[in-house]
Amino acid sequence: MRDLRVADARVVERLYDTFAGYQLPIHIDYCTYCDTADYEQSLHGDLRSLPAELVDKYVWDAIHHTGNEEDFKHFLPRVYELLAQGALPFADAEMTLGRLGQAGWADWVEVEREVVIALLDSIWDDAMRLPDPPVDIDSLGCGLGLAFAGLPPQRVHWREDDRPLARRRLVEFVLANAEELRKRRLRSAWWSEYEEVVESVVGWVTAPETSEHLTESLKVDPDHAEATSRAIELLGAAASEPD
Repeated sequence: MRDLRVADARVVERLYDTFAGYQLPIHIDYCTYCDTADYEQSLHGDLRSLPAELVDKYVWDAIHHTGNEEDFKHFLPRVYELLAQGALPFADAEMTLGRLGQAGWADWVEVEREVVIALLDSIWDDAMRLPDPPVDIDSLGCGLGLAFAGLPPQRVHWREDDRPLARRRLVEFVLANAEELRKRRLRSAWWSEYEEVVESVVGWVTAPETSEHLTESLKVDPDHAEATSRAIELLGAAASEPD
């Protein structure tokens, strides 16, 4: 488990403060044929110290098997604290961030939406500035797309980010989806029910501006030239494919 950097830690504390009023009822709904009462009771432990393995399982079950949208708000600070640390054993960013959409976060009160967006921005910033970020860029890009049910605001400004690692993350995203981009698709199976979102993301990444941005990267980051050139080549091929 990684220590949170100061910026992340501050946002996580805001999460705990903002969602502190969402306490669990005495009992929450759970899947009685696949889980036990002990599992349900374990979720009532001290939120800040809930084990990563337990929180990971909750993320898999949240809303559709365990608890409801209000219960999700109770767990939210711990869930995203662990995500920002890269500490969830199996629950990937697609699932973890996608739960926001299932919880109807677009309709939450403004202060709740604002602090969640601050957390998403912080995780994105980690990906853009850390050599070994806690969340893989392809998973993060997909998770944000699912959370916003559209082109996430973080991606909109990606081409304007001149930090060397931000450019490299864009190359990594293109290479991770190389085969699928030719077919106007994206790699992650989590995209399967979000065709309109996929169209917007593919349209953004294959736009001429992306290739132009990466071409500029060849000048400022020559040590990464081979991968960048490959990404530019793939984008050119994807853009030339008929819709």
